[in-house]
Amino acid sequence: MPTEVTDEGIDIEEGEEDEDEDGNADDDEDDEDDFDDEFTSEAQAPSALVFTAPPGQRGPTTQDLVQLREATLLFNSNTFKLSLDAFLPTLRPSESRKPALTAFLHKLRTHLLSIPSIRPTHPLQAQRLPELNGVKVPYPFPRPAQEVNWKVLFLPPVEVQVIGSWATNTSLSIPARGNKSKHGWAIDLGIVMPPEMWEKKDYLNGRAWAKRAFYAAVVAASISAGGLDVQAQFEAPGGDERLVRVVLKATHGPDAPLSSHFAIHIHLLFPSGSAFPFSIPHLSPSRSCFHMQASAFSLPTPLYNSLLVSLSLPLPLLVTIHQFTQDIPAYRDALALLRAWVSRRGFDRSSRTGERSVLGFEGRGAWWALLLGGCVQGWEEPEKRSLGVTAKARLARGMSSYQLFRGVLDFLQSWDPARPVFMKSRTTSNSNKSNFTVDEWTQHHQCVFVDPSGSCNLLSGVPRSSLLLLSHEASLAMRVLDGEAEDAFGALLLRDLGLPLTRFDAVLRVDISGALPITDLRPAQLDNASPANALVHSILAVVERGLSTRAKCVTILQSPLPSWDPTTDRPIPNSSIDIGILFNPGQFARLIDHGPLADDTAGAATWREFWGDKSELRRFKDGSIQESVVWDASSHEDRSNISSRLVVYILGRHFRIPESAITLFQPMLDEFIQLPGSAVQAITGEVPSAIGFSTVLQSYDQLVKELKAIEGFPLSLLNATAATEGLRYTSAFPPLKVDASRVASLPDCLRHIPAHEIILEFEASTRWPDDLVADQKIKLAFFEEIATKLKARIPDSVVHIVLDPPPALPIEDNCILEVIMPNGIAFHARIYHNRERTLLERVVGDRAATDKERRQAASVLQRFNERFIDKPRHHSAIATLHHKYAVFSQTVRLTKRWLAAHLLLPHVPVELIELLCAHLFLCPGPFSPPTCLLNGFLRVLHILSTWKWVQEPLMVPLYSSKDAEQGARVGFPKEKRDAVSEAFSVCRSADPSISTRAWFIATEEDLNGMAWGHNAPTALICRRITQLAKTYHDYAEASFEKDNLQMRTLFNPPYDEYDFTLTLDPGVLPNLYQGLKADESVWLGRMKFRNLPNQEPPIYGSILKADFDPALRFFRDLQRIYGDVCVLFYDPLGGEKIAGIWNPAVLKPTPFKVLLGFSSMPEAHSEDDGEANGPTNGAKKSKATVSLNKDAILNEMAALGSGLVKSVTTR
Repeated sequence: MPTEVTDEGIDIEEGEEDEDEDGNADDDEDDEDDFDDEFTSEAQAPSALVFTAPPGQRGPTTQDLVQLREATLLFNSNTFKLSLDAFLPTLRPSESRKPALTAFLHKLRTHLLSIPSIRPTHPLQAQRLPELNGVKVPYPFPRPAQEVNWKVLFLPPVEVQVIGSWATNTSLSIPARGNKSKHGWAIDLGIVMPPEMWEKKDYLNGRAWAKRAFYAAVVAASISAGGLDVQAQFEAPGGDERLVRVVLKATHGPDAPLSSHFAIHIHLLFPSGSAFPFSIPHLSPSRSCFHMQASAFSLPTPLYNSLLVSLSLPLPLLVTIHQFTQDIPAYRDALALLRAWVSRRGFDRSSRTGERSVLGFEGRGAWWALLLGGCVQGWEEPEKRSLGVTAKARLARGMSSYQLFRGVLDFLQSWDPARPVFMKSRTTSNSNKSNFTVDEWTQHHQCVFVDPSGSCNLLSGVPRSSLLLLSHEASLAMRVLDGEAEDAFGALLLRDLGLPLTRFDAVLRVDISGALPITDLRPAQLDNASPANALVHSILAVVERGLSTRAKCVTILQSPLPSWDPTTDRPIPNSSIDIGILFNPGQFARLIDHGPLADDTAGAATWREFWGDKSELRRFKDGSIQESVVWDASSHEDRSNISSRLVVYILGRHFRIPESAITLFQPMLDEFIQLPGSAVQAITGEVPSAIGFSTVLQSYDQLVKELKAIEGFPLSLLNATAATEGLRYTSAFPPLKVDASRVASLPDCLRHIPAHEIILEFEASTRWPDDLVADQKIKLAFFEEIATKLKARIPDSVVHIVLDPPPALPIEDNCILEVIMPNGIAFHARIYHNRERTLLERVVGDRAATDKERRQAASVLQRFNERFIDKPRHHSAIATLHHKYAVFSQTVRLTKRWLAAHLLLPHVPVELIELLCAHLFLCPGPFSPPTCLLNGFLRVLHILSTWKWVQEPLMVPLYSSKDAEQGARVGFPKEKRDAVSEAFSVCRSADPSISTRAWFIATEEDLNGMAWGHNAPTALICRRITQLAKTYHDYAEASFEKDNLQMRTLFNPPYDEYDFTLTLDPGVLPNLYQGLKADESVWLGRMKFRNLPNQEPPIYGSILKADFDPALRFFRDLQRIYGDVCVLFYDPLGGEKIAGIWNPAVLKPTPFKVLLGFSSMPEAHSEDDGEANGPTNGAKKSKATVSLNKDAILNEMAALGSGLVKSVTTR
């Protein structure tokens, strides 16, 4: 009989109601609420560090000092410990529920021990026994055949005992993502089957599993008919039918003895120790437990063997874990943190939640407890196991829960899955240990973690890739803990990271129901007891081999097999799996996979067998001839998707899975940052796949070269600096060149040419006047000279001198050199003269100047700094990020596209969008920086939906990242972080209504967040963005789980929420082709003969105009005129509608007065108006009231947009 430990509530009959030794019992009924809610409120948990001295002025105790030291030295965030202390009690069950549960467990134990015996019966005949009451025996694969000569039977259990986490007071409840109803605790109950019912050879050919399945059927039938008023079901952890268990759940009656917050898992166990019915040497990892005629079936069955031994371990391991709780004071709390952390990452999902979990980790709760204990007690050295040599313990017994948690994470991040781990035996004698060699373990298991008895690998069946993913997650968690992120606690323990789309760089959903492997999987099917499980593991191995160094980690996420009614057939497993891939940034987009050299005959044959027709023999520049696989890619997006295409190919080759059965999520978003092929071909004369940013960059380089080569100019050109999104790869679409031969045939809706801003800096000279107005005249003269010489140097170019519109002041930079290159790429050049800044600062500080002059100078100085200082610096830093991160520019472009689709882009400076995305890559939190577009975009939505911009600034270490290595985490400088926090506090205190700087985004060079966000976006726009981001992020998460994700839904604006919309004429919108729902027939219908001029003369003339967008200018005019009356929204990327909402402040009737500020109409009044104030004022007539004249305003808008506006619609 196993050792019973009764002083800590392990045995059912005593101690169940004892309080946790750490004092963590909680009688509050609210414990079952989702703990996430506690941390979304603004209320803070009470401080654990406030000490109250009793009379006599007693000083702080040693524990008080330890806590104080821990809080000040261990935690980078001053709120981390407070959050930790408030978090742990929410995971544990309420003490008030335990007495009823204990009473039911007593009743259940009595019932189980009294189940009558059943005589030996043939396994097929046993299914019809009346004692089963219609329960179907869940025989695992392979099912018993008619010709077998062994029998199944039932004898009453020799022991019924609570096991697992409930027995050691380490039970936790981690709510399912977005579903509070799944919140609950599982109680594991172990039934030890009597040794008399086993024969020595029952371990062979699945006999033990069939007998155990019959035993489970008898238990389920007896409980269902025993009047216990609970619902009995079968459950197979990890989808392994051999491990079937009976699960008891509450019924829905008012008098149900079992609370709905609890589920009882009944495990059927073999006797442990010397009573174990089978010979341990026969269950060596190198032995086969299937003795059949075919030689192929004599292969080792390491998983089968380990599972048999594992069913004898729960009671011995219970004693081991209990001893850990006694020896390590903070063990329970540390284990709670570890279990919460792994659950949030999909490693320890309960089968109750129904969520997909990482392959191999379901149902391994005891392993986490042993992992923590092993880090404290130390491991046996694999090379010196026979000598009993133990490695030095990594952690000390007296460490706090936080230190233990960190220590386990540190162990996991450095753990090499290829190196076996052997737990130290808690006995002084090695007589009970197996004699299995290290090689036996490592040759037949991908991961090895041997229990204290030395006879069972607790990670049997866990793929190496799943452990690599765990190690990767631990490394990311350590970076978060070592960093200075304010929300490190939430990122680690509250935020659910199980959603594959935001966690992995590529996700493929594969329907394996029709898979036909080209290799024989029958031996693996026997070892896994399931053709489906064997297929999944085989798919993982093949995908890993195919990706090779392209991926850091490949894993499979599987839905758990749902529990089922014992009287019905077992459910069909979910036929779809998710393959999650974490890419190696430097390798995932390579075009060639190199194989063995041509003279390696055996290696080349193996390579060709794996790759099939894709393999070809190639000679390379170094003279080598190798087997190779070459992938075609005509664009950056195509290269990003090579690895996904590779997986599709090898799944088709090795498992005959058609492409129609594979869903690739990553390429779904590519279309939203690509232009229609017909428009691209019409404008450029080239195939769409050849379009990129190289054209505009080459044109820029040519222009700068020609400017520097101009001779006879008074001053030499020192620098030409780009300062525009199109030249830093972040414009929503790559700028298109224009085929000169097609200009005449282009309709108006294909004539948009963006202008790219550049800054020209000439050598210093004392001949510049100390007069701001004169400086602008000098610039005009320079531009005139440059324009004349540039036309001669660049034939067919168009050069103009453009003045800024009237709001520009005479003292500010107000002239532009517009250059349209022969290929249609346009540039706007401005001259930077550093003396202007000094002159403006002088005016601002001049007390002799008038207030108006100082205000104007301050305004001009702000624009000067933005135009000539901030923009070039920002441009350089953002361009650097494009070269460091493969999908940074794509993420920025798609974010701009999303904001434009929801009519919000005109309200948000593009630089703020770029800083927001830069924060995602530089400070990725609990993730690694994205390497795929979908991953990056969904994380942007998460930031937008969760950023509490009213209370928190966003700090982007943009300039600190310039010298950092690729992939390295960059922190915001500590001294500047404090300055930003102070500036933010001052900003919010001075402007509590948040009329300016709603988004406070700071960089090292802009601690006040003034460079880009001083006027926009407004608080109204920010709230709208937050709302939309949350809605669409939640939609993506929910629809992914339901397998009906439609990406276009993310970009559909809700027009019905606006008060009115102005519909524009698509035929006169020069950038119509950029629109999400652009109708190709609008331009194709006007280009019937492309070799002839357009039959309909262009409304805007036949000459191309740079940066000409009449719809956007119309929108800006409406904003300027009606900004106090309504808020307008527009998509500048080909949008066909301008939407608006009325300002509630002007909708109320108001007394009439002169210069009211909006179009109004009189309100109707009753005859009694004017007498409301009584007889004193009865003689006075009340002042007339007026209200907003909506119809008149909309008519004015339509009149202003004559030729642009087709119709006006109101809600």
